[in-house]
Amino acid sequence: MAGGFCLGLLGDPVAHSLSPRFQTAALRALGLSGSYEAIRVPAGELAERLAELAADGFTGLNVTVPLKEEAFALLAGDPVSAARLSPVARALAAVNTLHRTGGAWTGHNTDPEGFRRAAAELGATLAGCQAVLLGAGGAARAALWALLEAGAERVALWNRSPGRRDRLLADFATHPAGAALSALPTGMAVCPPEATLVVQATSLGLAPDDPLPPLPDPGTRPRCLDLVTHPSPWQRACLDAGCETADGRAMLLWQGAAAFTIWTERPAPVAAMRATLYPD
Repeated sequence: MAGGFCLGLLGDPVAHSLSPRFQTAALRALGLSGSYEAIRVPAGELAERLAELAADGFTGLNVTVPLKEEAFALLAGDPVSAARLSPVARALAAVNTLHRTGGAWTGHNTDPEGFRRAAAELGATLAGCQAVLLGAGGAARAALWALLEAGAERVALWNRSPGRRDRLLADFATHPAGAALSALPTGMAVCPPEATLVVQATSLGLAPDDPLPPLPDPGTRPRCLDLVTHPSPWQRACLDAGCETADGRAMLLWQGAAAFTIWTERPAPVAAMRATLYPD
């Protein structure tokens, strides 16, 4: 591919992604030529596809599930690219943004920045907060790192699989911020009443027969941030309980804006990008 910025999103699935919409809007808003494509890449095929995309002239890529850890492992195993991994990507052992310069890929992870900005838009103060984090996958890992870096006082982690929950807690047990980390019981249906922020980072509640993830304690009003990028039953339940609630589009927007700046070395046109995510 030739002409302008050659950008794309790698993952499986990717057809549903909102990223092509707002990244294309960003290019157009700045008068930059190029394109942003959603490219399906199954797990285990990333190395081959990256070589092909480099040959085709791609210089900027987002990476989503299930490839973030695979991307990190590939770069960490290459002496040139390993030296180019950002501190955040190293801390999370995951890459969500790739930039090709000087004949090699540089790996970044902009998810924590996206989470931090999304929490701020919701009105949540991360420093000193009492957070409940629902989930233990890649999005939860990024949120936990952001919470610790921002100085959260306490983070309690819930997951339906206690093994994954405990591994995530162990990975961050020695974080220098020194926040109090704790595990919540898998059978929990209601969050602890002291929570000031509840972060929903699971896929529970999206299938018709799914139970909902734990809900805010009745009578409390924590801010509730769902990392799912569309309306969900959990969000509706939080709103019905009187909580300030947001979906994951803001996190998607801000992590994408950070990636756009890495690729183009220009401030991202956030207003134009936002308009495609929030058309109403």
